[in-house]
Amino acid sequence: MRVVIDTNVLVRALITRKGTPGQLLEKMKTEDFFLVLSEEVFAELTRVLDYPHLCNRYRYTDEQKNRFLLSLRYVAIWVNAQETLRVVTEDESDNRFVELAVAGQARYLVTGDQKHLLRLRHYKGIGIVSPAEFLAMLATSQA
Repeated sequence: MRVVIDTNVLVRALITRKGTPGQLLEKMKTEDFFLVLSEEVFAELTRVLDYPHLCNRYRYTDEQKNRFLLSLRYVAIWVNAQETLRVVTEDESDNRFVELAVAGQARYLVTGDQKHLLRLRHYKGIGIVSPAEFLAMLATSQA
């Protein structure tokens, strides 16, 4: 099963390994799901992880950040989204994740974005769920 994970969840996975997003990435090692990424989303993640306020607040090192990014680069299925979508009108940048999910034939888009993405719940057969919802589905084999 292919899954797109929003930048906010990936960032939280790095800074809170024991939290729900961190557990989600650990499950990726043992469960039958694959992370779908694009160069555009990866670049955004890299840029966000370089924000000084995040580095200072959560005290992750460049080595930890680079190891995290490298691990994602190696495990991901890389997709180039060709289609431009206008699903989320309130925040245009959120459409990149929907586009990636469609192009990558993902079954789920996992996000913490309650304002825009989680409100959709579904798009073209793709479930849009929180990290906790996705973990619960994996635990009960409903994914």
